[in-house]
Amino acid sequence: FRPISLVSTFSKVFEKIMKEKMLLFLNKNNFFSKNQYGFRAGLSTELALCSFMEKINAGINDGKFVTGLFIDIKKAFDTVDHEILLEKLGNCGFRGTAQKWFSSYLSKRQQCVKVENSFSESGEVICGVPQGSVLGAILFIIYINDLCNGKFKGELTPFADDTAL
Repeated sequence: FRPISLVSTFSKVFEKIMKEKMLLFLNKNNFFSKNQYGFRAGLSTELALCSFMEKINAGINDGKFVTGLFIDIKKAFDTVDHEILLEKLGNCGFRGTAQKWFSSYLSKRQQCVKVENSFSESGEVICGVPQGSVLGAILFIIYINDLCNGKFKGELTPFADDTAL
């Protein structure tokens, strides 16, 4: 099962505005790795697969030994550390009031479990990004974007929480 973020209509509208502003800023500053295909307009699993296959074919044509490692980050959206995410948001330019807003957005969130018509007691969410929210996906790819900037030999083709190396 996965948690789903349920928020008011006002919150959804505000999150959409924030997302558009964030994407304008991040795209203008070339923040995202060109290899990150997940949750980005105009990019798809098909393009990620084509890119991956091109890298394999290029390696084979160059006479290189080609292997693949496929990674699926378990509970990826649920395990995002808020402090690290806030630091990464600051590093990519969201400081001051914007960073305080993100801190507020992530803190003191409550969740409960509904089974049929019964609800569990609420508990505070201490890590993760809100799944099903407007901002959850973009916050996640900001969190993992520097994976693409690692110092290793090889090529990465990340798609959200799945990566081919």
